[in-house]
Amino acid sequence: MEHALLLAWHTIKTTIDAFFLSLPNIIVAIFVFAAFLFGAKYAQTVVLKLTRKARLDPALSVVLGSLTRLAVSIAGFLVAAVVVLPGFSPASLVAGLGVTSVAIGFAFQDILKNFFAGILLLWQKPFRVGDEIKTGDYEGKVEEINIRATILRMYSGESVVLPNGKIYSDPIIVLTSNNKRRVHLTLKLDVTLDFDIARPIILDVLGYTEGVLQNPQPHVYLGAQDGSNNQAEIYFWSAPENATMLAVRDRVSSEIRRKLHVARIEASEVSPSEKNSGSAEDKIAESQTGESVISRRVQLPLSIH
Repeated sequence: MEHALLLAWHTIKTTIDAFFLSLPNIIVAIFVFAAFLFGAKYAQTVVLKLTRKARLDPALSVVLGSLTRLAVSIAGFLVAAVVVLPGFSPASLVAGLGVTSVAIGFAFQDILKNFFAGILLLWQKPFRVGDEIKTGDYEGKVEEINIRATILRMYSGESVVLPNGKIYSDPIIVLTSNNKRRVHLTLKLDVTLDFDIARPIILDVLGYTEGVLQNPQPHVYLGAQDGSNNQAEIYFWSAPENATMLAVRDRVSSEIRRKLHVARIEASEVSPSEKNSGSAEDKIAESQTGESVISRRVQLPLSIH
C-alpha cells in the first residue's frame, strides 16, 4: 500500500516539476497563439475588403474570409504546439490523420460536395438572386444562394431547398438570362379559311398589344395541317419574368379573339382539357428552343359567315 502511494506521489511530483519546467514555453505558446488569432482576424478583414473591391458575391466574400481566418488559426495552434512540445511535428500529425481523413471524407462526402459546389456557384455566377431558373422538375425565382443550398421560390408559392451539388451537376435553364423571352402560340384555323385573312389580323394585334416587343419582330407562320385544321404558329417576344410573360400572353390571346370577332370571324375557346393536351410538334418546338420558348396551345376553330 505504501509502495503504491509513494509511486503515485512520485508521479504527481514529476508531473508538477515538468509543468513548471515547461511553464515558460506554455506562456510563450499562449502569446504566439494569441498573436496568430489577432493576425487571423486581421487577415479576414483584409480578404473581405479585397473581395468586395473585386465585387465578388457577399456570401462568397464571407466564406473566403472565414476560411482565411480558420487557416491562420490552425497554423497558430500548430506553432504553439511545437513551442510547448519541441518533439511535436505537424508532419507526423498529418501522416497520422491520413486514414482518419479518408474516413471523414467518405462520411461527409455530400456535405463537402455541396460546400465546394456552393463556392463555385458563387464564384462563377451562372445565375443570381432574383433570377428565374428551371432545374429538373423545379421552376421558380431564386431567393437565396448560400454555401450549402439554393433557395427557390416556385411559382405556386412553395419554397424549395436545392442542394448546390445537384444544381451544379444538373442542367440549369436560366429563364431571365436575357432581357426578353420568346412566346409561342399555336392556333388552329379551319382548313377552308384562307390563311391570308387571319395573318394580318394577328400581326396587327401583335403590333399594338402592350408588352409585346417589336424587336425582334413578331412572326406568324402557317404550320402543318392537323386533320381538318391548319396550324398558325405565332411567335413574339416579351419581358422574361414569368408573371409578365403570362400577362402579355393572356392579352394577346384575348385581343386576337376580339379582333377576329370584329372581323365577323367567330372564334370560340376550347375546353381546358383540350388546352392542356399538346401535340408532339409542340413538345419538339419547346425542347428545341430551350428557355427562350414558352409553348401554349390555343385552339380557335374559325369560320367565315
